[in-house]
Amino acid sequence: MTIKRLLLAAVAVAITSHAALAQQTPVAAAESDAALTEIVVTGSRIARPELERLQPTTVIGSDLLDKRQITNVVDALDELPAFGQPDNSRVGAQSSFGIGQSFANFFSLGSQRTLTLVDGRRFVPANAPSIFGATGAGGEQVDLNVIPTQLIDRVETIAIGGAPIYGSDAIAGTVNIILKHDFEGLLADASAGVSNKGDAPEERLRLLGGKNFADGRGNIELSAEMAYSGGLNGIQRQRYRNDDSFILNTDAASPFQYVLSANQRLASISTQGVPMTDDGYLNITPQVAITSPSGQTLSFNHGSLAPYNVGPAEPSGLFNIGGDGLDFSRFATLLSPQERINSTLLGNFEFNEHAKLYGEFWYSETHTAFPAAQGNYDTALFGPAGVVNGNLIISATNPFLSAADQATIARNLAAYAAIPGNPTQTSVFYLARLNQDIGNGGATADQNTKRGVLGIKGALGFGDWKYDVSGNYGQTVNSSTSPSLNFQNYTNALNAVVGPDGSIICAPGYTTSPVPTQSSTCAPFNPFGYGIASRAANAYVTDLASAVSTLTQRDLTAVIDGTLFKLPAGAVKVVAGYENRRESADFEPDQFYQQGVGYSIPIGPTVGSFLTNEFFGEALVPLVSPANDIPFVHRLELEGAAREVDHSVAGHAMTWTAGARYEPVGILQIRGNYTRAIRAPSVTEAFTPTSQAFDTASDPCDHTLVNTGPDPATRAKNCAAAGITQPFTSNIISFTEPITVSGDPTLQNEIADSRTVGFLLRPLPRMSLAIDYVSIDIENVITTVNATDVLDACYDNPSFPNADCDRVSRTVGGANNGQITLVKTGFANEGFQTFNGVQTQFDYSFDLPGAGRFGAMDVRLNHFFMNHNTQSVGSSDFLVLPGQIGFSKHKAVLDLTWSKDPIFALWQTRYIGKAAFDNTLSSTNSQITGVGAWWVNDLTLGYSPVPNLKMQLVVDNVFDRQAPFPLPATPPNANDPAGSGTSTYFSGIMGRYFVLSISYKL
Repeated sequence: MTIKRLLLAAVAVAITSHAALAQQTPVAAAESDAALTEIVVTGSRIARPELERLQPTTVIGSDLLDKRQITNVVDALDELPAFGQPDNSRVGAQSSFGIGQSFANFFSLGSQRTLTLVDGRRFVPANAPSIFGATGAGGEQVDLNVIPTQLIDRVETIAIGGAPIYGSDAIAGTVNIILKHDFEGLLADASAGVSNKGDAPEERLRLLGGKNFADGRGNIELSAEMAYSGGLNGIQRQRYRNDDSFILNTDAASPFQYVLSANQRLASISTQGVPMTDDGYLNITPQVAITSPSGQTLSFNHGSLAPYNVGPAEPSGLFNIGGDGLDFSRFATLLSPQERINSTLLGNFEFNEHAKLYGEFWYSETHTAFPAAQGNYDTALFGPAGVVNGNLIISATNPFLSAADQATIARNLAAYAAIPGNPTQTSVFYLARLNQDIGNGGATADQNTKRGVLGIKGALGFGDWKYDVSGNYGQTVNSSTSPSLNFQNYTNALNAVVGPDGSIICAPGYTTSPVPTQSSTCAPFNPFGYGIASRAANAYVTDLASAVSTLTQRDLTAVIDGTLFKLPAGAVKVVAGYENRRESADFEPDQFYQQGVGYSIPIGPTVGSFLTNEFFGEALVPLVSPANDIPFVHRLELEGAAREVDHSVAGHAMTWTAGARYEPVGILQIRGNYTRAIRAPSVTEAFTPTSQAFDTASDPCDHTLVNTGPDPATRAKNCAAAGITQPFTSNIISFTEPITVSGDPTLQNEIADSRTVGFLLRPLPRMSLAIDYVSIDIENVITTVNATDVLDACYDNPSFPNADCDRVSRTVGGANNGQITLVKTGFANEGFQTFNGVQTQFDYSFDLPGAGRFGAMDVRLNHFFMNHNTQSVGSSDFLVLPGQIGFSKHKAVLDLTWSKDPIFALWQTRYIGKAAFDNTLSSTNSQITGVGAWWVNDLTLGYSPVPNLKMQLVVDNVFDRQAPFPLPATPPNANDPAGSGTSTYFSGIMGRYFVLSISYKL
């Protein structure tokens, strides 16, 4: 039986700083330290008190996950100010080859630079090894959909420092998901949610059961989770229905190049077909319109010609304001619907103190849909008539046309042909169409993840030395299906004639596509309306295009740790270990994709693997402890770690970290570290085969761009040296030209030099303040170099010509001198990235006055200031991100929790600072340059009427605060890495949301 959809709110996060978890006075000396349980914390394999962390760390506890009813770990991380918007999630635009996968993005440096672990072990990745995957960079991203939230004890996030401990990919930091082990009992809960508009429903059932056996020497536990989340379309939200857009300003007295206008439409193309007498575009060549005798423009509507209100064209001539044209909100999927089934079995058995066997088995199914995007266009904007994406060529006597419509078209063709200089043909007309009814850009994805862990650990039998040996194997298989239009069969089906028996058939003599569609029998297609073609015609012209990605991971790890010797300040603890890991990835698109018989470029397969052998070690050296009783040196410790990596693709590399903690007094800790980290090339980056494609690009030598860029004088000089004379109009800006895309098996590791410095102040019991500066400089950045990147790197470089110029081919001489004929793109160690910021965490828990009669309060504040985040390809063209949408300089979250049995309340305020559309745009680009500061408030109310029974109501976005105006509209020439803020401000897009939950523990 389905859970009733009750009012609820489901996106929020509860944040707990590492200092906030302390419940005892930090000023106490050795006795207090001894009382703290030693555990292995993220960023180290040495057991220590939980407060003793070298790098800035944030902890999200299971209690707060439950209070906020977090359904996916990525939702919790997305609310932490130090995390950027996920590189991929259910929100916003999706790739067909990874719909709804959720990847963490620490410090907005890319999910490929955030290492995700489960209990300190690697987890099998899920990102499809293709440049068309969920994130084009590929990499070892873990899909957080597969982690059952009820099984989580806490989520630890630690900035940098993880590379020597865990290996590649921890350049930005590490997310370590710690599970609940040795659970005993039965915990069941159910929740349901819906927005205040009655849409985007969600339902979830969870069960966690555990049992001790053999006098407590063994434990087995099972977690099961079933979750359903509904989707959301742009038409369901007013801001998207408005179709606000920036258009060219025609007011000569205004200083602004663009102005904001509502109701943008695309009238020269429609889902039902816009007919024309010639191969043109209605706004640009209005004389080609099919009109009534009175001059009214006509278009098809449910099979027949009907009056069509084009609406006034905006100044670019491409779009219209108002009228009957395409409403893009109908084709915007804001949230993908998803179903998840997760189950995990954990077990352990202690034979004796020297041998404890443990194991895990994971199984996950995820089914996600991306209902719609903009489908396949046929228009003169994308090519000449009769070729892929060009206007359709239709017979003037097409039998699907009524006699009256045939006569109207014939009259218009004759009148057009009678004008001197026009084509004289009257046998065909042209049709501009968005084929949304047969190729709507949507897709579905089915993902299956299996993983097993088996290990043994225990005491070695001398001193406090211990060992841990484990093996880990996982596989992720993701299958995607997308209804796609086969161009050759579509051409056949459009060429309809009347057969001998009077029925409408395909004209004889056609050539069938080499790739089979859903039906091998040609059936004529009626294009004069939306969805009016027969099922047989739809089956003949469409293919259920599919692709399968398979990723495997095998990881063997052996670790020993213990006390090497003792100093007056305490034990010198060390860890030594070995890790052998093999990753393989295979992306296999079907023949529809590989042969490029649809409306996209050919998409080839990718296959590859790598093997690493890694040795690592770690040491903790206490120089001064409280027991030494040295004035102004309460504690001083040194810590270091190193890892030697032998990677089968990238070769040898050494990563290391060194740092210190100094406490002049018990309430103040000063800490800092320096880390050399690496990221090895992924299968996608190393093994993507060279393939040809077509793309547009911004040619810096075009007359509109030659005097712009980071150094206009250098750009103009280099363009002139290339033999290009001004004014020059580059075709690649408006029309696709050939490019090649390829991986590179000679790629080297990315190398990051990172540092943190900060302090932790604990002036009162249960109060802490941590402020840390984080800096990361990445060299040899593996980047996807697109055509624009290559061109900019060539012509903006003071050294000209350079290696990037060798990737560009232009015509020489003649009328087309300087036109681009080929750009070689792909992955390369071409970039560098620099980042720094300040992370602040404050926590204070206290009892309200009145000897506990009024309950207790907990105050948590987490703030992040992004000071610098600069990306560059080659030696020029810096992309400065801080202050842009999705990269606000200031982000914060405040949690206020009040509790007094049997009730509690949690109020959360999330803050995102002001942001510009694009830092490089001039102040006169548009009258609106960005968005202001934005915040949203969430509320949780909980009640336990009897022990072990808990009921909660969560209200997300209590005041129904909308996304900042004018989003999703952005200027047309703005760099928009955040996707118009859809993910960043999704709580505002969703609006007020309600979640009701109930849980019971036996």
